[in-house]
Amino acid sequence: MKDRPAGVTERDLVHALADGWGLPVETLRYAPVGGGSYHWVVTSGPGEQWFVTVDDLDDKGWLGRTRLAVFAGLRAALDASVTLRRETGLRFVAAPVPALDGRSLRPLGDAHTVAVFPFLHGTPGEWDKPLPAPDLDELLAMLAALHGVDPAAVRLQRREAGLSWRDDLELALRELGRPWTGGPFTEPARELLAGAAGPVRRGLDALDRWARSPAAAANLVITHGEPHPGNIIRVAADGADGADGVGPASGAIMLIDWDTVGLAPPERDLWMIATEADAELRRYTELTGRPVDSTAIELYRLRWDLDDLSCFIRDLRAPHRRTPGTEHAWQVLQTIITQITTHPIPVLRPAAARATETDICPVYPIRPASTKL
Repeated sequence: MKDRPAGVTERDLVHALADGWGLPVETLRYAPVGGGSYHWVVTSGPGEQWFVTVDDLDDKGWLGRTRLAVFAGLRAALDASVTLRRETGLRFVAAPVPALDGRSLRPLGDAHTVAVFPFLHGTPGEWDKPLPAPDLDELLAMLAALHGVDPAAVRLQRREAGLSWRDDLELALRELGRPWTGGPFTEPARELLAGAAGPVRRGLDALDRWARSPAAAANLVITHGEPHPGNIIRVAADGADGADGVGPASGAIMLIDWDTVGLAPPERDLWMIATEADAELRRYTELTGRPVDSTAIELYRLRWDLDDLSCFIRDLRAPHRRTPGTEHAWQVLQTIITQITTHPIPVLRPAAARATETDICPVYPIRPASTKL
């Protein structure tokens, strides 16, 4: 996040880290990276470095509509990451360090949460840069291992194929004929959405048909939700083990940002690693024995675009100023609209046809995953 969270001071954060984790903060540096959460790099002593994440309970629509629901959903997601790392042996899971009371995250005031992660010394991936073939192979093996874990090992709900802020997007579509007020990017956002209203509505209809189909609830596995290059870190060759004593091997890949973890068909993850050669999806089938549903791959790609659209339209219709965060939102919104208007809407075929299909769907570029300003 480029902009800092409103209503959270560094003094608040220092007190939360001392009370919750017993960390005596020596230095605190805001890190304007990623999307959807706020981050600080913290040192608490010689050689002790942490990555601290603050989340806004009003800005995670996929977890719920109330602060209590979002807190519960976020805690369940982070608890699941701790279980996956410590109890099922998935060492590539970048899980938080439990607080002194054993919780994976703690409240920070009324509207935020805070979690602490080991600082990973290494090289992060880039949103718009494809992974090298060896890294892609490693990520594929990681997803196969994750999808092979018994869902009963974690307490997670099924992750529906719906949108974070569907109601807000529907309202925006109904109000395209009147001026929008909110800030410098509000009217440009209205004009942009007006030009894409047809494809957006057809995309929403396609998602609705998919959500009602048996395939949407079949073959549920534990999915990460966003295994794109921006959520990959290759640990430095001299990287130390994590705080739990079973950290990643030197040079290993770590998968970060587990707040989107949930039960879903494997295609929820797989569409992000598919290349035009489709060798990755064939290899996945070899590793797991699971065929890949090409229609589901296309629909999860569409769902990604529409979900980001719902988030950015909501943000840019709200009162705002011109900031690095809102400028970023406007730029990404233009990319989203281009994706939706230039790629065909998937056609939901009968289950029998999908089961016998061997072709792999077209591959679309992955945009920086930032659903918040």
